Amino acid sequence: MLHTFQKFVVALLFVLPMAIVHADDMAPDVLVKNTTLEVTGILKRDKASLSTDNQKLYALIDAKVLPHFDFAQMTQ
Repeated sequence: MLHTFQKFVVALLFVLPMAIVHADDMAPDVLVKNTTLEVTGILKRDKASLSTDNQKLYALIDAKVLPHFDFAQMTQ
């Protein structure tokens, strides 16, 4: 199940530059790279706990990935 969520996170990160919320004047490619490295690092480090605790995985995505999306702008 963790592998599926890793694919989901990576897919979100590829879409990230198209729906980016201005993040401290960071270039979109730098933001995507930094976020990807951070999330994949956490996924590798906490693989055991994330594979058994979906809520922890969802919290990771909510905290690290979703803040970079402007869903209101994307849906207009």
